[in-house]
Amino acid sequence: MKKTKTRLKKEEPTNFKEFWINKLGLYNITKENYEEAENRLLKKFRSKFQKRDIVWVLFNRAVIKQSKNPLLCSSIYRIMGDFVIEEGKKPDQYYDLASKVKLEQFKKEGFKEIQICSSLGERTCKECSKLNGKTLKIDEALKIRPIPNKKCKSSEGCRCAVLPVKEN
Repeated sequence: MKKTKTRLKKEEPTNFKEFWINKLGLYNITKENYEEAENRLLKKFRSKFQKRDIVWVLFNRAVIKQSKNPLLCSSIYRIMGDFVIEEGKKPDQYYDLASKVKLEQFKKEGFKEIQICSSLGERTCKECSKLNGKTLKIDEALKIRPIPNKKCKSSEGCRCAVLPVKEN
């Protein structure tokens, strides 16, 4: 019998609104933005929306606000991936976008290579551990996008990261 991995669904924060205002505040999202999004959804859908829908509006707003800062956008896409995991969905498209944006920025800044860093620990799968320390040319990394690791076996999804390699 094949053992299946189950992911414990995280409980929503006690004060959902305050939690997301604080978390997205790093990306210039304010309490007023939250309330504006909530009112817009109320007007459009009446009561037929979930408070998680408000967060999606705010994610999109944050990406637009930070469009000139690719590394912040990458961070937002990563949080979006974490958010869909809580909804029981796969985060791959968001993690992939976060990685692509970050790699493109490293290339624009003149870096030629990246190094993969795995979050080593008991929750790290063998496939991700194998990637730890691996160096790739940025152009190659943009083609194959090694992160998120497509072979990752962690029930929490790939927690690897890429860092630019400084030339000697």
